[in-house]
Amino acid sequence: MFNVKTARLALLVAVGVLIVIATTTGPIPPQKQPGAAPAAAALAGGAASGNSEPNLNPLSGDVPVGRREAPQPASGAANAAAAAAAAKKPHPPAASPAAVAAAAAAAASDKKDAAAEGVMGDAPPAPVDPNDPFLPQNRKLAPLESYKPLVDDGVMRINVMIASDANTLIGVIAVVKSILANTKTPDRIDFYLIVDTDQEAVRCQRWLNLAFEKKRQAQFWVKVFPLEWVANKIKIRGRRQDLASPANYARYYVLDLFPNLTGRIAYIDSDVVVQDDVAGLYFHPIEPGHIGAFVKDCHNELRFFINFEHPRVLAQQMDPSTCSFNAGVYVADLTEWKRQRMSKELEFWMELNTRENVYGGEGSGGGSQPPMLLALYGRATELNPLWHVRHLGWSGSYAYTAEFVKSAHLLHWNGAGKPWLLVPGVNFPSVWRQFCTPEPELSATACSEPSDGPSYKYVSDEAMLAEHCTQVREQRAADAEIGIALDCTFPW
Repeated sequence: MFNVKTARLALLVAVGVLIVIATTTGPIPPQKQPGAAPAAAALAGGAASGNSEPNLNPLSGDVPVGRREAPQPASGAANAAAAAAAAKKPHPPAASPAAVAAAAAAAASDKKDAAAEGVMGDAPPAPVDPNDPFLPQNRKLAPLESYKPLVDDGVMRINVMIASDANTLIGVIAVVKSILANTKTPDRIDFYLIVDTDQEAVRCQRWLNLAFEKKRQAQFWVKVFPLEWVANKIKIRGRRQDLASPANYARYYVLDLFPNLTGRIAYIDSDVVVQDDVAGLYFHPIEPGHIGAFVKDCHNELRFFINFEHPRVLAQQMDPSTCSFNAGVYVADLTEWKRQRMSKELEFWMELNTRENVYGGEGSGGGSQPPMLLALYGRATELNPLWHVRHLGWSGSYAYTAEFVKSAHLLHWNGAGKPWLLVPGVNFPSVWRQFCTPEPELSATACSEPSDGPSYKYVSDEAMLAEHCTQVREQRAADAEIGIALDCTFPW
């Protein structure tokens, strides 16, 4: 007799059959995949196999986040052969009705659980406030001053900002060393370095003091990021909880941390080396009214980071297929940053995302990147892509040639792997390691003569506070535990 159970089983079987049909018809064309780059831009070699990726031009911005296997250079003939082989590949056998029904039921259950989790974790989106000051039509800005392109006179100070937590401090020293080594006028660079605790400030200053000559010390400004500024404003959806590190958000508060800064700021992540004169980044053209210059990433469109079903996002009038950018390297005009209230707008998106699902659930995991994509939409100039060659932290991600890497102005080991780790898994680690500077162990007489100066200032090992000696030793032990090569000695 036909009953409810019979109807449900029939429905599950029908859904399962549709799933099987879909999976046996081959891969979705790249131009139709959600978040994929347009075919004309993304397909350089015409790869057609379901397990292949298009040959990507590293200068086009069409670069993948990572892949399971190292890429192999492919000619047009090789791609055609791969396509032919894929076309001849037999379809997998159809599943039994019982297996199809079970798979469909499991998928429905997973979807229901995910939906329940989203409802429980996030409030329903609130109606858009027509008076919201950060709606594009409501932005009330001071008049734009007459625009004059910034020209390098060879004397103007160059401001560089780098932020770090305890696990990336070794990278900060390498960034500084690479910049000083490749800049024609190193004496005019001021480094604004942000750490997360007093003991990390002391450790950073000690490392800088022992790594660089005395005259350089006046060029280093080390400051502790006030954690309360981002308290209850960070929500990460996904597995990458490292993106919740407060140091990731220090860039939002550049003028709060350093209110006397003027001109521009070149922000550089700690997993970077600079191979050219940083003046080229600092004085890169920025269009009138734009906040800064960023390298676009057309493989990762905005939809990959942002929830375009959210009404407040829709009110931004953004195109979800727009190329994103990686906010790990950029140059910003501080006059425009202040005039357009960037810090407040970035905070607005952070706070909203803690209550409602604005970003982070689309695959990116969230972090400090999506608020910048939201706030800078239509206000970001395209930066020369050689100033941000990225994704070197993903093992086997790219078929970059040694010649291309050598020609890059700046290299970024963003991704899961870092070049200072003892385990293999990154691309071109030897390029980074030439700038690795060992952190000397504390001397036997450390903390024997503590000074009366500020607790976060480093004078000498002997003048350090006893608690800082203990904390530095503990942090060094913790770094060694996770495989950071503090002595810059690598087994491979």
